[in-house]
Formats: sequence, structure tokens, C-alpha cells
Amino acid sequence: MGVVYLICVGVTSYVNGVQEPSSTLAAVAGVAGLVGTVLHIMQSIKLAKSFGKGVGYGIFLIILGPLARVILGLGDSEYIGQY
Repeated sequence: MGVVYLICVGVTSYVNGVQEPSSTLAAVAGVAGLVGTVLHIMQSIKLAKSFGKGVGYGIFLIILGPLARVILGLGDSEYIGQY
């Protein structure tokens, strides 16, 4: 899942750097951006569940990811395994 996410981000970044992308290339970038967003949401919710948190904390990870990860790392949360 991580490799697919990186490919989506790379494709989107590449197309955004092209001066005048064709309509097909722009559509590919749109789909890649959408897939990347969906994968990010799924990964955030799985990370929250892996630490015994609920979907609400997963949404917190989506919105304020760096802060939520610091709280997971420095708080009293314990990793309970892959979800």
C-alpha cells in the first residue's frame, strides 16, 4: 500500500510540474491524487486502530497528522499490533 501511495504522489507531482499537460495526463493526475487521498485515509485509520484508538483518532491523524503522531509516540498509548 505504501508503494502505491508513493507512486500516486510522484505522478501527481510530475504532472503538476509539466507546463501544459494534456487532458489525459491531467486525468491521470486527478485519479492518482484521489487514490493517494483514499490510501492516506485508510492508513491513518489503521494506525489509530493499531494503537487501540478509534476512528475519531484516525480522523485526528488525517487532519493534524504530525501532532497526532507525536501524541501517539510520547503518550501512554501502546502498540497492540497490526490491525
